[in-house]
Amino acid sequence: MTMVPEKIHRDAALLNALMESSMIDAIVVSDAQGTILRINAAASHIFGHKDGALIGESINALMPPEMRHKHDHYVMRYLETGEPHIMAKGREIEGMRRDGTLFPLHVTLGHTALDGEMLFIAMMHDITERKHAETALNHASRMEAIGQLTGGFAHDFNNLLTIAIGNLELLRPTLPDASQLGMLQDALESVELGAELTAHLLTFARRSILEPVMIDINAEVTRAVRLLRHTLNRGIEIETRLAPDIGPVLADPARLQTTLLNLAVNAQDAMPEGGHLRFETATVCARTDPELRSNAAKSGDYVRISVCDTGIGMDAETVRQAFEPFFTTKPIGRGTGLGLSMVHGFIHQSEGHTAISSRHGDGTTMHLYLPTSSAPSAALGQSGTGNMPTAQGHNRTVLVVEDDDGLRRLTVKRVQSLGYRALQADNAKSALEIIDKGVEVDLLFTDIVMLGEMDGRALAERVTGLRPDIIILLTTGFSERLIADQKTETLQFEVLQKPYHQTDLAQILARLLEKKAR
Repeated sequence: MTMVPEKIHRDAALLNALMESSMIDAIVVSDAQGTILRINAAASHIFGHKDGALIGESINALMPPEMRHKHDHYVMRYLETGEPHIMAKGREIEGMRRDGTLFPLHVTLGHTALDGEMLFIAMMHDITERKHAETALNHASRMEAIGQLTGGFAHDFNNLLTIAIGNLELLRPTLPDASQLGMLQDALESVELGAELTAHLLTFARRSILEPVMIDINAEVTRAVRLLRHTLNRGIEIETRLAPDIGPVLADPARLQTTLLNLAVNAQDAMPEGGHLRFETATVCARTDPELRSNAAKSGDYVRISVCDTGIGMDAETVRQAFEPFFTTKPIGRGTGLGLSMVHGFIHQSEGHTAISSRHGDGTTMHLYLPTSSAPSAALGQSGTGNMPTAQGHNRTVLVVEDDDGLRRLTVKRVQSLGYRALQADNAKSALEIIDKGVEVDLLFTDIVMLGEMDGRALAERVTGLRPDIIILLTTGFSERLIADQKTETLQFEVLQKPYHQTDLAQILARLLEKKAR
């Protein structure tokens, strides 16, 4: 039966409608030699070509060079044997844009014979954003598992470090010999390095206790650059491009400074012969910024800090691993592999996102995204080192609650050395029994994580309800609940993080009890 002209015209119109109806999926029609006969606008856009520019070109132009020979082999095998390779089923492959960049595609192939000629139809979907989302989810799952392991480790290890620091500091006044004092100081510094490493582990695992306040990002970047001008190699030129009207951000300023300095030092290592380092700020929207969209960021505006260098850059595999803990490209002894993972952990714990743009030999740009905020500031704890503080107790009574026997004995000694009376309990139940007896207590100093039905936080809430005149001070090596309280802004009590120095304890006890005396 001969096809009437009307039907031919109708079928052609239907084909054109099908080709152009897809605004997302690429559709490419090619012959047995791989020559492109038809291509829709979506395909041209995805692969970075002008509409119609690929007609007459080889379909191999859409795939990386190493795949072209394989593709030709598959087509030849099908034509000779009829054995399909990926016909009529989907498969993930790599496509190549006009500029040479590779990206992931989901492709489904079909074929038909028309007027005795074999035609192949490829339907392709760009799955770049899906792959980004899968990578982010996998990374988040790994970090959650690492975080749980790190949290348990940090709690026990910080208890041990607290005992070591406390005993060494109490021992110091009893050692008049200078050589012995030097040995003690060496021991203290070693213990502090252990505490610093634990803090780093908690940071990259997003389990550190932050001290967020409302900050001006431009001011913080300017402050960091002022310091870097005196510390980086003279061959590195530093430039800033700070956008006006940047919204305020709720973040820990000390951790942000550490983050910026860390990125600057990494940039310096990538520019051994000198180069250009640029700090940029901008306000971006989660709905329109491609990095935020691919990371499924919460809606709203973000401040983006970009740290750009003209260094050696990174290849794709290095970029993929850059934020992984303990991954480093530096020689042995020059890097722990925790630097970028700490940056990543801090930014994400601050409800932000990170991204890297880099090509080998073409420099690197690190993007930090922090959400703009109007939330009230929050602060935790104090820190400090120094000489042994003098007694200052003035007949005040501190109830120490700690389930670790060695740590409890030490804490009692530390409190007494400051001139306070000290009572002790090994769990929340025992502490409540002491308070119920009407014993005079000015301040409750309790660990958060304790065995038994009631932890330190619950004990503090109970005591506040029974005796609102008793000041509460919490301490912890690590507490998931404390992190959760901080995120939801429900933290009510002061927290002294372990391990702490005697000066830290002296300062916070004096400050809290001074408030009570007013």
